[in-house]
Amino acid sequence: MEAQQTTYIYTPLDESRRQIRLLHLSPSSIHAAGCERDVSDSGDDRIRCSFSVVSLDDELNFEALSYAWGCPKQRVPVWLEGHKVNITTGLHCALGNLRLSEADGGRIIWADALCINQGDQG
Repeated sequence: MEAQQTTYIYTPLDESRRQIRLLHLSPSSIHAAGCERDVSDSGDDRIRCSFSVVSLDDELNFEALSYAWGCPKQRVPVWLEGHKVNITTGLHCALGNLRLSEADGGRIIWADALCINQGDQG
C-alpha cells in the first residue's frame, strides 16, 4: 500500500501490550451523505478525527471498516488531530457516510489505511 502524504507523526505502538490505534470520527455538522459533499478541504464540514491507543487485551467497542474501491491514486484530505492527511476517495466517501450527526456524537472505527502507520517499514 502506498504511503500517505501527511504532516501527522505516528507515535509507536507497544507490541508487548498489543496496542492498536482507533479512529474517533467527529460528528458531522451537516448530516448528509459523504459522497455527495464536495470532497475538497474547504468549507465547514471537513472530516475530522483523532486517535486513541488501546490494548487488544482490554474490553473494546469499535467498528472495523474494510473497503477497497475507487482509484487508489486519487486522494483527498481529512483532518487527523489537526493535521491534513490525504486518503483515498473511497475511504473519504466511507468516512463521510459513517459520520453521525452532532446530536448522536462521534463514532469509533478501525480503518487500516489510517490506524496503521503506512510509512512504517518495520
